[in-house]
Amino acid sequence: MGKARRIWLNGYQFIIPVVIEVLYLIYVIIILRSRASIPWVADSQGFSEMCRAVAEFSSIILGVYGFFIPVVVGRKNSFSDYFWEHIDKERYKKDFRRILISGILTIMISASLLICDILPKSIEMFLIGILLLILIFYVCCTYRFINIFVCLIVDGNEEVDEEKEMKNMLSNSQVQTLNDKLEKF
Repeated sequence: MGKARRIWLNGYQFIIPVVIEVLYLIYVIIILRSRASIPWVADSQGFSEMCRAVAEFSSIILGVYGFFIPVVVGRKNSFSDYFWEHIDKERYKKDFRRILISGILTIMISASLLICDILPKSIEMFLIGILLLILIFYVCCTYRFINIFVCLIVDGNEEVDEEKEMKNMLSNSQVQTLNDKLEKF
């Protein structure tokens, strides 16, 4: 795997939110300095519905983790066993905690923005910026983990024909596929 690809796979969950946040800050600066009538996102009539949708989306994704984790951990096949034996468990726990914390923060901030009609505009702008940063981080990390879980579930169903290979042994292609996925993780 190329060095640039490895850097991207290890850092995209940080890079994408920072780029989006910089764009948001540019937007805020333009609004604060502009005398033109640039619409402010929180003035939209659908803003409170958007905040509710973000909170519900985050809650559903956290619920999906509640489903996927027992399914993936409980699977007993050579593919899943190999994954759990060779994964960096400390990094896995740290990454999972990031998802859990960012998901809970996303829910809390989006819920607090439901009362933006009584908040000063500066606090509103700050909360929207923080929500945007955390939400994009949460989405990037969630995509990564759900992709891993789906690969473990789907690819784990492609069991090796026991007549061709010894029991509990992986073929070279399965080893390569799993090693590629471990690199992404």
